[in-house]
Amino acid sequence: MKILAEPFSPYSPRVAENALEFGRAAAGSRLLYAAFGQLLRNRRDPELAGRLHKRMLRVIQSDPYNGRGERQASCGDITLLERFDFFNRKPLHRVLYAPFQASIDRRNGQCRVVSPPFDARFCLGYRFRYTHVSFVACAAVLDFERDHFTCDVVRSDYQDIRQPIQLSLQAKIPVQTHLPVVFVMGVELLQAVNGRYYCMGADGPLSLQVVQCAAGALAGCSVAA
Repeated sequence: MKILAEPFSPYSPRVAENALEFGRAAAGSRLLYAAFGQLLRNRRDPELAGRLHKRMLRVIQSDPYNGRGERQASCGDITLLERFDFFNRKPLHRVLYAPFQASIDRRNGQCRVVSPPFDARFCLGYRFRYTHVSFVACAAVLDFERDHFTCDVVRSDYQDIRQPIQLSLQAKIPVQTHLPVVFVMGVELLQAVNGRYYCMGADGPLSLQVVQCAAGALAGCSVAA
């Protein structure tokens, strides 16, 4: 006996549920973009909005507590954002070859990224001539429910590539915050001319990546470690 499938309707509950979560993903990606906007304003990636929305939708769909159409980014696995590159043509692993370690310490309100000293000639990849390197980091605390964020941006000094390079940055977050935390790190390559420093390409980091995330500890959601 042939079973006839139910006709598809744009007003079906499944379509409505998908639309709600699609909208939350759009709002979440806008919040994330706004949190790191000062590091993004001078470099354009036409695919960034779509890639960020797709990744945020994965975060929402990973929510193990709420049903379809009710899933929230604040209850999802925020670590799915890790290793997301804001500049797809210059991913961090193609610019910085040196190993580094990122960490988020809620108890003391600190986000750190460090690496052992390294030789820029072998650990930085870029085809144009540059003389100095700088690092930037930003820690953002995201309140998806209220569409609000707080962030702290820190930058290193300009370091001469002829000397051993040291990466050590520490950003601050509210102590014992219960909200999700996203920590990004970027690399700036510069050329020094007569005492002035010029970024290679547009002003701002050449590469920017989410290096560490910490889930929130909200009511009805998993408790962060």
